[in-house]
Amino acid sequence: YTVTVLTNKKIYIKQGTIPAEKSLAFEKGNVTRLGVNMAEVEPIDKWILVKDASTLKEGDVVAIVAKDYDMALSKKLYSNGSETATNTRRDAVAISKYQDYLIAGDDVQPFILVPGSVQGTFAFYDEAREKFLVSNNSSSRYLVNQEYVDKETSFSISVTDGETIVKNVEGDYPDNKIQYYNTSKYFFSGTNSNQAICVYRLDGATGTI
Repeated sequence: YTVTVLTNKKIYIKQGTIPAEKSLAFEKGNVTRLGVNMAEVEPIDKWILVKDASTLKEGDVVAIVAKDYDMALSKKLYSNGSETATNTRRDAVAISKYQDYLIAGDDVQPFILVPGSVQGTFAFYDEAREKFLVSNNSSSRYLVNQEYVDKETSFSISVTDGETIVKNVEGDYPDNKIQYYNTSKYFFSGTNSNQAICVYRLDGATGTI
């Protein structure tokens, strides 16, 4: 069994098995009670799916997740790429989803949203690296970092039919979108059409830079 408890700030999950001699039978019209001790369960952060991009604001802490796969953008670079290279991508890490919630570990990359250089856009700030996600190529599926905000780090965010479009609108790569490439399991920014993403927001969190 899996028991998931949602509070106003955290998520608690406990998994276990019921011994055969204590198996439960659920019958229509009858009430069956199952007591589970959650006292020693460690809480995890509560990430909520963003369904309306207009609710996003400066300081929100977000994660980028594959829409149709249980994978999220990782803190690591793909294939142990160099932090100073211009041809790296962002690795993907396994996660799980429960209804509109993301069940994520510490290896998922949190980003702080800050104003982009183009009106109506955001830049994604990586606090650990003290850098921003940046598009630097339209066709090679790269996603790297740089230390300042410009048009290449500025992305519009919209949500349509459950898919989040995170896209450059000006600069050298105005049609680049952040996407997931399931074949090789990484995230990139480019014009190639690959797997859609969605964005989750860390409930109650506000980041600053």
